[in-house]
Amino acid sequence: STLRRSLRLMILIMTPATILTCVGARDAVGLLFERGLFGGDAADLTAAVLAALGLCLLAQGIGSVFNLLLYATGRTRLVATCGLARVGLNALLNVLLMRRWGAVGIAVSTSVTLAAWTVLVSWPFRRELSRRGFLKGLVATGFSLTAAQSVVDSFRSHAEAQEIPPSVIKPFQGEPGELIAEC
Repeated sequence: STLRRSLRLMILIMTPATILTCVGARDAVGLLFERGLFGGDAADLTAAVLAALGLCLLAQGIGSVFNLLLYATGRTRLVATCGLARVGLNALLNVLLMRRWGAVGIAVSTSVTLAAWTVLVSWPFRRELSRRGFLKGLVATGFSLTAAQSVVDSFRSHAEAQEIPPSVIKPFQGEPGELIAEC
């Protein structure tokens, strides 16, 4: 069916994107940002956030297929309900995880929320997919949650909310482009 083909294609595209984002986060951040005032600690923290956000790519892709299908079948009330649940859960998890892990906690919250949202928007179509295919999607989502915990554990030392030392803060006046040029 079209749904199965769309899901297979989305998994084929988003799985490597997820892996590359999580594995290559530190290298990408270092290459793009690590210079000037943006030192190693800031790069480590940014890489941890990027890796945690990278975990949500697969869930976002799969969930988008189901979300579009809900729109196409006229189930807009369900789309709105799932969207509101997503926002509420994300806000709650942001508060809980931010206290413990800072910015990385917010990124993990987003990944967990997207995994839960994917389960919600896919639920009405569970009968249209084989049980094996449906469970495979849920296992992939569960894998994302387990991977999120692994990423958080690996960056735990950088994930703690850190205070910026006053010696690093430099006042600046001017246009944003001038600030970027200065860095």
